[in-house]
Amino acid sequence: MIPAAIAGGSVVSGLLQSDATKDATNISAGSTKYATDVQNDQWNQTQSNLTPFLESATGTPIYEFDQAAWDTAYGDYTAGQANEGALPDRNDPKYYTDNTGMFEWDSEPIFNADLYNQDAATATMAEPNRDDFYTKNVIGYEEGTGALPTYLDQVLNGTAPTPPQLQNFEYDLSGAPQAPTLAAPGYGELNLQDFNFNVEEAMNSPELDFMRRQGEQQLDRLSAKNRQLGSGNRLYDALNFNEGLVSTNLADQFGRQLNSYNTNRQSDIANYGSAVDLYNTNQNRDIKNYSLQDQQFANDYARNLGMYDTNQRTALNNYGLDSGVYNDRMNRLAGLVDVGRGTGTAMGTLGAQNASSISNLLMNQGNVGAAAEMAGANNITGLLNTGMQTAGMMNNPYSQYGGGYDSMNYDGQYGGIPFDMYTR
Repeated sequence: MIPAAIAGGSVVSGLLQSDATKDATNISAGSTKYATDVQNDQWNQTQSNLTPFLESATGTPIYEFDQAAWDTAYGDYTAGQANEGALPDRNDPKYYTDNTGMFEWDSEPIFNADLYNQDAATATMAEPNRDDFYTKNVIGYEEGTGALPTYLDQVLNGTAPTPPQLQNFEYDLSGAPQAPTLAAPGYGELNLQDFNFNVEEAMNSPELDFMRRQGEQQLDRLSAKNRQLGSGNRLYDALNFNEGLVSTNLADQFGRQLNSYNTNRQSDIANYGSAVDLYNTNQNRDIKNYSLQDQQFANDYARNLGMYDTNQRTALNNYGLDSGVYNDRMNRLAGLVDVGRGTGTAMGTLGAQNASSISNLLMNQGNVGAAAEMAGANNITGLLNTGMQTAGMMNNPYSQYGGGYDSMNYDGQYGGIPFDMYTR
């Protein structure tokens, strides 16, 4: 009786230990699943929070649409199954319960057929939603979204402001007025002759000779009348007449020649002055006209130069403004690209950390499960050993006192218990 009691207590103890090990494994697995779900939920929330920053750089993603799955689902829906019973998913965890039976060695969950059949009887098929058929595969990004595509488009397509083509200042100088060619005075120098009265020419002038002959003929007529042609009076009168005539005539000729000289002299001086005035007037007119034309040319040159300078400055200012706007936009885009790059790096780091953490949890759970399996196996092995030892004691009650035969020599390896005992 004592060995049987011992064997029975060992069996119960082993079963309890095995069941406790199984419960501990299930609790550990549940804790691991909960911790994994919490981390995944937090990771999904973190992704949701960071996605707008990432998409600010990459753009709004376009996901691949599973057309084949959609066609199948919608085909099933339109084939008349919309109001007919649609079987629920047998793999839904709500249809399974944990196997907690004390003597159940199989650890597979138990399928709840009643609950499944109840849902199957009342299930209806809903119209499929297209949003449920997009995969996680990104096949592109919406046009006009995202800083990186916009930045690359700005760089590759050459939309940066083009520097202005500054022209050299050009002005036709061939139209400049030519300086007048000032001619030399054409009037020469004023040469005034001195007054010169030639007495000899005056004495032999035809005028004086004519007057002398006329006077002498008159004297001859008077002398003949008075019968004094050959007298001394006649000679005397002739001498007096000639002296008076010469004196009077020479004075007349001198006066006339002097008046003529003075008149000609004044006329020469007046003509010379007129020529000088005309020359000076013409020269001053040409110089004045040249000065006016030169000033007009200079004003036109300055006006064109001013317009050129204004146009050049305007072009440079516009280029500066356009460059400022372009650079500001590119810097802002680059900033968004940096934000997206930093976000992508952060998401990658967080994802790696999350994966590593979940991997560690699963590895720990695996180790716990393995240890539990080993502990359960050890408990069962110990239970079997206890049972075999107890059976040996019951067949050879004296073996516990060291008497009798050598149990190892009795048809077996386990304390004298026949090996085929466990196969009967």
